[in-house]
Amino acid sequence: MGKRSRTKSILAVLAGLVLVLGAAVWISMAFVMHHRSAGQFLDVEDGIRIFYTDEGQGEPVILIHGLAAQADVNWRWTGVVGKLRKEFRVITLDLRGHGLSSKPHDPAKYGVEMVKDVARLMDHLKIPRAHVAGYSMGGFITLKFLEMYPDRLISATSCAAGWEQPGAGGLDRLHAAVSAIEAGEGMTPVLKLLAPTNKRLSDWQFHQRARIIERMSDMQAIMCVVKSFADLAVPEATLRSNMVPLSCIVGEFDPLRKGVEALKELAPSCETIFIPGGDHFSTPRKSAFADALLKCLQEHRTTPQPAKTPVAYFRGAPTSLSAPC
Repeated sequence: MGKRSRTKSILAVLAGLVLVLGAAVWISMAFVMHHRSAGQFLDVEDGIRIFYTDEGQGEPVILIHGLAAQADVNWRWTGVVGKLRKEFRVITLDLRGHGLSSKPHDPAKYGVEMVKDVARLMDHLKIPRAHVAGYSMGGFITLKFLEMYPDRLISATSCAAGWEQPGAGGLDRLHAAVSAIEAGEGMTPVLKLLAPTNKRLSDWQFHQRARIIERMSDMQAIMCVVKSFADLAVPEATLRSNMVPLSCIVGEFDPLRKGVEALKELAPSCETIFIPGGDHFSTPRKSAFADALLKCLQEHRTTPQPAKTPVAYFRGAPTSLSAPC
């Protein structure tokens, strides 16, 4: 076989791999979009319905997913629900604008309304107090819930989300992300804001991830959600005076780790847990993440029980990853 023929053969094989991988991505996406866990709907206001699941026994834990995700992707298929429901009553919801829940195209229908939906769901299920944990956007919603409904919390766990000092540029980046979505650039600029701090992803990788998210999402609704992010800001004074047991879990290489470190400065009693090797995208899939969340919930039960979770993460000062728990 000549050099040109070998080259053509190699290109043919590569092309085939690309097609196979592409097919796998779209098949996986179709599964995500159409295969959901059994659950129920709650009418929260003016025709807006929230999809939720409720399983397990014990103290209630409400799990809040991140932007452009849904409950199964963030919590169930990562193994978190399976681990927690052995000891807790686990409740997940698709936030409005996401998954099977309603998707209004009005920024005023998001922001604190997403926080209120958590309280509305608790009222519907007759739950006076619960553990609340959220990832990324869900973490910011958890912190806002801490401000608005502190008496309804047993504990709060903010994952991959902290506090950003006003004027530090976060709001400018937020506005830029909104402008990018409005200009038709989709989720790529948003994903680049969340890129791992320890490695460089190619434009192709960002594009492929963004394309999958965009196909799974109502982008008009997502744009409205992002526009409402400023309404989720929590005053510094609230965090300094907080009395609710508060924990933060974040990947070692997550760019939002800086916000977690800032939160620790404001609320020294906040326990910080770093997942070795984790970034914003990979941390939820690591078993150490589910272990860390379970450990936080076990430690803050109203009726404490001996914890049996193996330690697989680092704890302590947010500026150090050298001291294992």
